[in-house]
Amino acid sequence: MGGINDFGPGPRELLVDEAEARRRLGLMLGDKLLRFNPYSVDDRTLMDCVLRARWLQFPSLTQMVIVHFGEIIYRPSGKAADYVNVSIGNDPAVIMLPVKNLISPSTYLATFQPIRVQLNDRNITSLAMVESMQGKSYFVSHMLPARTSNGDMHPACRFYSLRGSLSNRAEQIRRRMIQSKLVMLEEVIRHPYCRHYLSCRRNLFDYMTPIRLAMEKITGFSDS
Repeated sequence: MGGINDFGPGPRELLVDEAEARRRLGLMLGDKLLRFNPYSVDDRTLMDCVLRARWLQFPSLTQMVIVHFGEIIYRPSGKAADYVNVSIGNDPAVIMLPVKNLISPSTYLATFQPIRVQLNDRNITSLAMVESMQGKSYFVSHMLPARTSNGDMHPACRFYSLRGSLSNRAEQIRRRMIQSKLVMLEEVIRHPYCRHYLSCRRNLFDYMTPIRLAMEKITGFSDS
Protein backbone atom coordinates (compact mmCIF):
# COMPACT_ATOMS: atom_id res chain seq x y z
CA MET A 1 0.00 0.00 0.00
CA GLY A 2 1.36 3.41 -0.95
CA GLY A 3 2.21 6.06 1.59
CA ILE A 4 0.85 9.57 1.76
CA ASN A 5 3.68 10.88 -0.43
CA ASP A 6 2.49 8.60 -3.23
CA PHE A 7 -0.66 10.67 -3.53
CA GLY A 8 0.48 14.22 -2.98
CA PRO A 9 -1.57 16.97 -1.35
CA GLY A 10 -4.73 16.68 -3.45
CA PRO A 11 -7.95 14.83 -2.53
CA ARG A 12 -7.47 11.11 -3.08
CA GLU A 13 -11.00 10.58 -4.40
CA LEU A 14 -10.03 12.53 -7.52
CA LEU A 15 -7.30 10.07 -8.51
CA VAL A 16 -7.90 7.99 -11.63
CA ASP A 17 -6.92 4.43 -12.54
CA GLU A 18 -3.96 3.50 -14.74
CA ALA A 19 -5.96 3.30 -17.97
CA GLU A 20 -7.31 6.83 -17.54
CA ALA A 21 -3.94 8.19 -16.47
CA ARG A 22 -2.32 6.67 -19.56
CA ARG A 23 -5.05 8.22 -21.70
CA ARG A 24 -4.41 11.62 -20.15
CA LEU A 25 -0.67 11.27 -20.69
CA GLY A 26 -1.25 10.34 -24.33
CA LEU A 27 -3.40 13.41 -24.87
CA MET A 28 -0.79 15.68 -23.25
CA LEU A 29 2.15 14.32 -25.20
CA GLY A 30 0.13 14.27 -28.42
CA ASP A 31 -1.02 17.87 -28.06
CA LYS A 32 -0.32 19.88 -31.22
CA LEU A 33 1.14 22.85 -29.39
CA LEU A 34 3.46 20.70 -27.29
CA ARG A 35 4.73 18.97 -30.42
CA PHE A 36 5.02 22.21 -32.41
CA ASN A 37 8.61 23.22 -33.10
CA PRO A 38 8.68 27.04 -33.22
CA TYR A 39 11.94 26.86 -35.17
CA SER A 40 10.19 25.00 -37.99
CA VAL A 41 8.57 28.20 -39.34
CA ASP A 42 9.89 31.62 -40.29
CA ASP A 43 9.51 34.72 -38.10
CA ARG A 44 6.44 36.16 -39.84
CA THR A 45 4.62 32.83 -39.90
CA LEU A 46 5.31 32.32 -36.21
CA MET A 47 4.03 35.79 -35.30
CA ASP A 48 0.91 35.28 -37.41
CA CYS A 49 0.25 31.97 -35.61
CA VAL A 50 0.68 33.60 -32.21
CA LEU A 51 -1.67 36.45 -33.09
CA ARG A 52 -4.35 33.97 -34.19
CA ALA A 53 -3.98 31.85 -31.06
CA ARG A 54 -6.48 31.82 -28.20
CA TRP A 55 -6.49 30.34 -24.69
CA LEU A 56 -6.14 26.55 -24.63
CA GLN A 57 -7.52 24.05 -22.14
CA PHE A 58 -6.49 20.47 -21.30
CA PRO A 59 -4.68 18.60 -22.79
CA SER A 60 -2.53 21.65 -23.62
CA LEU A 61 0.06 22.29 -20.92
CA THR A 62 1.27 25.54 -22.49
CA GLN A 63 -0.12 28.62 -24.21
CA MET A 64 0.86 30.64 -27.28
CA VAL A 65 -1.03 33.88 -26.74
CA ILE A 66 -0.34 37.59 -27.12
CA VAL A 67 -2.17 39.78 -24.60
CA HIS A 68 -2.49 43.52 -25.29
CA PHE A 69 -2.97 45.70 -22.20
CA GLY A 70 -5.06 48.85 -22.54
CA GLU A 71 -6.06 51.42 -19.95
CA ILE A 72 -6.90 50.77 -16.34
CA ILE A 73 -10.43 51.78 -15.33
CA TYR A 74 -10.42 53.25 -11.84
CA ARG A 75 -13.25 53.27 -9.34
CA PRO A 76 -15.07 56.61 -8.97
CA SER A 77 -13.32 57.21 -5.66
CA GLY A 78 -9.99 57.16 -7.46
CA LYS A 79 -8.51 55.21 -4.58
CA ALA A 80 -8.30 51.81 -6.23
CA ALA A 81 -8.16 50.25 -9.66
CA ASP A 82 -11.07 48.12 -10.75
CA TYR A 83 -10.37 46.71 -14.21
CA VAL A 84 -7.78 46.81 -16.96
CA ASN A 85 -8.85 46.50 -20.60
CA VAL A 86 -7.07 43.70 -22.45
CA SER A 87 -7.43 42.01 -25.83
CA ILE A 88 -6.09 38.75 -27.19
CA GLY A 89 -4.02 38.50 -30.37
CA ASN A 90 -5.85 39.83 -33.42
CA ASP A 91 -9.27 39.57 -31.78
CA PRO A 92 -10.72 43.11 -31.52
CA ALA A 93 -12.91 42.17 -28.56
CA VAL A 94 -11.98 43.98 -25.35
CA ILE A 95 -12.01 42.08 -22.06
CA MET A 96 -12.37 43.89 -18.73
CA LEU A 97 -9.93 42.00 -16.52
CA PRO A 98 -10.17 42.62 -12.77
CA VAL A 99 -6.89 44.06 -11.55
CA LYS A 100 -7.14 41.85 -8.45
CA ASN A 101 -6.77 38.83 -10.76
CA LEU A 102 -3.27 40.06 -11.55
CA ILE A 103 -2.05 41.17 -8.13
CA SER A 104 -3.75 38.72 -5.73
CA PRO A 105 -2.22 35.32 -4.89
CA SER A 106 -4.11 32.13 -5.57
CA THR A 107 -3.56 28.49 -4.60
CA TYR A 108 -1.61 26.23 -6.96
CA LEU A 109 -3.69 23.07 -7.34
CA ALA A 110 -0.62 20.81 -7.50
CA THR A 111 0.87 21.88 -4.17
CA PHE A 112 -1.90 23.85 -2.45
CA GLN A 113 0.67 26.58 -1.87
CA PRO A 114 0.27 30.29 -2.75
CA ILE A 115 1.24 31.29 -6.27
CA ARG A 116 1.13 34.56 -8.21
CA VAL A 117 0.85 35.82 -11.75
CA GLN A 118 4.30 36.75 -13.04
CA LEU A 119 5.75 39.34 -15.41
CA ASN A 120 9.21 38.50 -16.76
CA ASP A 121 9.64 35.90 -13.99
CA ARG A 122 8.79 38.40 -11.23
CA ASN A 123 5.63 38.16 -9.12
CA ILE A 124 3.07 40.87 -9.83
CA THR A 125 2.29 42.27 -6.40
CA SER A 126 1.15 45.85 -6.85
CA LEU A 127 -1.07 48.16 -8.84
CA ALA A 128 2.04 50.05 -9.95
CA MET A 129 3.29 46.95 -11.78
CA VAL A 130 -0.04 46.60 -13.61
CA GLU A 131 0.01 50.32 -14.45
CA SER A 132 3.40 49.83 -16.10
CA MET A 133 1.83 47.22 -18.41
CA GLN A 134 -0.66 49.65 -19.96
CA GLY A 135 -0.24 50.12 -23.70
CA LYS A 136 2.10 47.13 -24.03
CA SER A 137 1.80 43.60 -25.40
CA TYR A 138 2.99 40.44 -23.70
CA PHE A 139 3.48 36.83 -24.65
CA VAL A 140 1.87 34.24 -22.36
CA SER A 141 3.85 31.00 -22.49
CA HIS A 142 1.94 29.01 -19.88
CA MET A 143 -0.17 29.25 -16.77
CA LEU A 144 -0.33 27.10 -13.67
CA PRO A 145 -3.76 25.85 -12.55
CA ALA A 146 -4.88 27.65 -9.41
CA ARG A 147 -7.97 28.72 -7.47
CA THR A 148 -8.93 31.63 -5.27
CA SER A 149 -10.07 31.16 -1.69
CA ASN A 150 -13.71 31.21 -2.83
CA GLY A 151 -13.11 28.41 -5.33
CA ASP A 152 -12.91 30.39 -8.59
CA MET A 153 -10.31 29.32 -11.14
CA HIS A 154 -7.46 31.84 -11.13
CA PRO A 155 -4.58 30.46 -13.21
CA ALA A 156 -1.16 31.96 -12.60
CA CYS A 157 -0.23 33.31 -16.03
CA ARG A 158 3.38 33.85 -17.09
CA PHE A 159 3.67 37.13 -19.05
CA TYR A 160 6.80 38.06 -20.98
CA SER A 161 7.75 41.33 -22.66
CA LEU A 162 8.40 41.36 -26.39
CA ARG A 163 10.97 43.87 -27.56
CA GLY A 164 12.79 44.88 -30.71
CA SER A 165 12.43 43.87 -34.33
CA LEU A 166 10.21 41.11 -35.69
CA SER A 167 13.21 38.78 -35.66
CA ASN A 168 14.00 39.56 -32.02
CA ARG A 169 10.39 39.16 -30.90
CA ALA A 170 10.05 35.87 -32.74
CA GLU A 171 13.22 34.54 -31.13
CA GLN A 172 11.99 35.58 -27.69
CA ILE A 173 8.74 33.69 -28.31
CA ARG A 174 10.60 30.60 -29.49
CA ARG A 175 12.78 30.52 -26.37
CA ARG A 176 9.82 31.05 -24.06
CA MET A 177 7.79 28.37 -25.81
CA ILE A 178 10.50 25.77 -25.43
CA GLN A 179 11.17 26.78 -21.85
CA SER A 180 7.48 26.53 -20.96
CA LYS A 181 7.11 23.07 -22.50
CA LEU A 182 10.00 21.79 -20.39
CA VAL A 183 8.76 23.52 -17.24
CA MET A 184 5.26 22.12 -17.53
CA LEU A 185 6.37 18.58 -18.36
CA GLU A 186 8.57 18.74 -15.26
CA GLU A 187 5.50 19.81 -13.29
CA VAL A 188 3.66 16.71 -14.49
CA ILE A 189 6.53 14.52 -13.31
CA ARG A 190 6.67 16.25 -9.92
CA HIS A 191 2.92 16.39 -9.38
CA PRO A 192 1.23 13.56 -11.33
CA TYR A 193 -1.60 13.49 -8.78
CA CYS A 194 -2.75 17.00 -9.74
CA ARG A 195 -6.15 16.65 -11.40
CA HIS A 196 -5.08 19.09 -14.09
CA TYR A 197 -2.21 16.76 -15.01
CA LEU A 198 -2.35 12.95 -14.82
CA SER A 199 -4.58 12.86 -11.74
CA CYS A 200 -3.02 9.59 -10.59
CA ARG A 201 -0.99 8.19 -7.73
CA ARG A 202 2.74 8.81 -7.99
CA ASN A 203 4.56 5.96 -9.80
CA LEU A 204 1.27 4.27 -10.75
CA PHE A 205 3.00 3.43 -14.05
CA ASP A 206 6.10 4.53 -15.94
CA TYR A 207 5.03 7.97 -17.12
CA MET A 208 8.50 9.38 -16.56
CA THR A 209 10.18 7.65 -19.53
CA PRO A 210 7.85 9.01 -22.24
CA ILE A 211 7.86 12.46 -20.63
CA ARG A 212 11.66 12.57 -20.48
CA LEU A 213 11.83 11.44 -24.11
CA ALA A 214 9.47 14.26 -25.07
CA MET A 215 11.61 16.73 -23.13
CA GLU A 216 14.73 15.51 -24.90
CA LYS A 217 13.09 16.05 -28.27
CA ILE A 218 11.89 19.52 -27.31
CA THR A 219 15.34 20.48 -26.07
CA GLY A 220 16.68 19.65 -29.52
CA PHE A 221 14.14 21.76 -31.39
CA SER A 222 16.56 24.63 -31.90
CA ASP A 223 19.03 22.22 -33.50
CA SER A 224 16.49 20.72 -35.92
